[in-house]
Amino acid sequence: MNLRHLELFYYTAKAGGLSAAVGILRQPIRQPALSAQLQTLESDLGVCLFHRRPFSLTPAGEELFDYIEPFFQGLSQTCHRLVETERHSLRIVAGPSTFSVHIPDVLKELKNEEPQLNLRLQESSGSEAILDCMRKQEADLAICALTPEQAECLTGFSCRKLTEIPLGILLPSNLSITSLDEIPRSDDNTLCEPLISLPRGEIAASLFQAGLRKMGYSWRPTIEVTDFRTVAAYVASGFGIGIATKIPGQDLPGDLNLIDLPEAFPRLGIFVIANKQTTPPIRRFLELLHQKAEDIFS
Repeated sequence: MNLRHLELFYYTAKAGGLSAAVGILRQPIRQPALSAQLQTLESDLGVCLFHRRPFSLTPAGEELFDYIEPFFQGLSQTCHRLVETERHSLRIVAGPSTFSVHIPDVLKELKNEEPQLNLRLQESSGSEAILDCMRKQEADLAICALTPEQAECLTGFSCRKLTEIPLGILLPSNLSITSLDEIPRSDDNTLCEPLISLPRGEIAASLFQAGLRKMGYSWRPTIEVTDFRTVAAYVASGFGIGIATKIPGQDLPGDLNLIDLPEAFPRLGIFVIANKQTTPPIRRFLELLHQKAEDIFS
C-alpha cells in the first residue's frame, strides 16, 4: 500500500466526501485525481472502501479508518513537537581540550538566554573523527583544528575560521629552560629531552614538526597521546616536555611552565563547522563564540 493513498483515504473519510477532502488536504489535489488515487488503493486492497453517492464507508472502509486514524490524527502534533525540539537543541562535537576552556562560559550565557536549550556535547579526539561525526549528522556543529586546504575542500557545510592559536612547549617548572634554544641537543641538532606529542597525523603535531624543520632541529616524540590535557598530565608526571597550545585563561598545573615558540612555528587554525541549515540556538552560539574569541585573542 502507498502511504499517500492511505493519507488521502483518511482525510476523505474524515471530511465525509471527496469534494470536502479537497479543501482540507495539506497538498493541493483536484477531485478527479483524488478519486483516481482512491480507486488505486481499493484495487491494491481488493475491496470497496466507500460508496460515492451518498458518501459512506463500507465495513472494510470503517475497519481501515479505525486502524489508521490514531497515526494520522497524532502525526501533526508529533511533527510540531519534533520541530520545536529541534529548534531548541544544540549538538556540538569537539576535542576534549576545546570543551575545557572558555566554551563552558559561552554555553552558560546561551543557556541563560534560552532556558529550554537541549544541549548535547560529544568529545571526539582528532579532526577526522570530529568531521566524521558531522558527516554522519551526529552533531549540528563542530569545533576543530583544520589546515586551510582542509577547510577549502570541506563541502556540504559552512566552515569559518574562529581563531589562530600559537603553539608552545610545556615543561616542569624545575627545569631551568626558558626557550626552545635552551633545550639540550646533540651535534646533529636533535633535541635530547623526551617529547610528548599528539599523534603524528594530527595538525598540531604536524605544525610543530614543520616549525622545527624551519629552525634546523629534529625532535621525534617518545610519547603520543590523543589530546593536550593528557600531554599536560604526562609532563606533570615527569615524562618529558610536551607540545601545548597558548590559550589565554587556560589553567595549568602549578608545577608546569608554558614557553613561547619562535615566530617560525605556524599557528594552529581553529575552525567552526556547521550545517548549512541552522536553528536559532546554533546561530546564537556562533555569535557568542566568535565574540568570545575576539575578546580572548584581540
